[in-house]
Amino acid sequence: MALSDLNPDESPHAAIEEDRRERMQRVRVGMTGLAVVLLIVVLATVILGGVNDQVASTGNTMANAALTKIPGDEPLADLGVAPGPAEDGMHADKGAKR
Repeated sequence: MALSDLNPDESPHAAIEEDRRERMQRVRVGMTGLAVVLLIVVLATVILGGVNDQVASTGNTMANAALTKIPGDEPLADLGVAPGPAEDGMHADKGAKR
């Protein structure tokens, strides 16, 4: 607000005070917005942290099940997409001797 925008009844001191109040109001609104965003982030972290713990415990159970898998059970090798494990030492070096 420029001094030329003032009403003749309004003093320059009142205009400066009004500008100050407007700036303080903007600062309050900005700080409130930041507080709300921080609160949302903290709540999301707490909620998703609990979900991640549950997924991790389920994942550990699945990993243990995968370790007890039958050694010859390789679906990609059965389809011919990926090479299977070597049966013994002779078959492992078969491709290298060619």
